[in-house]
Amino acid sequence: GNYNTALGTNALTGVITASDISSNTAIGFQALTAAITGADDNTAVGYNALLANTTGNNNTAIGLSAFKDVTTGSRNTAVGHKTGWGITTGNNNTILGGNVNGLSPTLSGYIIIAAGDGTQRIVVDNSGNLGVGIFSPVSKIDATGGTVTADNWNGTGSTPRLSFGGIQVAEKINVNKISYAG
Repeated sequence: GNYNTALGTNALTGVITASDISSNTAIGFQALTAAITGADDNTAVGYNALLANTTGNNNTAIGLSAFKDVTTGSRNTAVGHKTGWGITTGNNNTILGGNVNGLSPTLSGYIIIAAGDGTQRIVVDNSGNLGVGIFSPVSKIDATGGTVTADNWNGTGSTPRLSFGGIQVAEKINVNKISYAG
């Protein structure tokens, strides 16, 4: 292959037998080890990052074992240790946070923001639905696990804001009033 960079024991070892792989970067023990035919433009940084990727393209995995199960999925981004586990063929995912695992093999088009312990705080599904504290939102904004309030939308008093469970998530939104108790 061409334009590949590897640093670490067994990093990008699939390139040794695959002449048509290009523009991959693998840093760390066994990072991007399985890359074979057509696995191009991937970046794997960390022990076992993108370990099983054989033909997926344009993936970025940063962190210990990030996206270790992805085999043919493409255009995925994961930042965090042990993140993105379970996805094998899914495409177009962005995951930020550690220990996000147990995901569907075909999960596609999701944005997940999680705490370091894997607790998924914010999820945007492939339909554009936003979930706060819930993995499968059923409407444009779906929240669970607390109180959702919005006040002062007319611009008087304090700054207009939207908050979930006391955490401010947006300012200066043009709506009258929203309440939710869950």
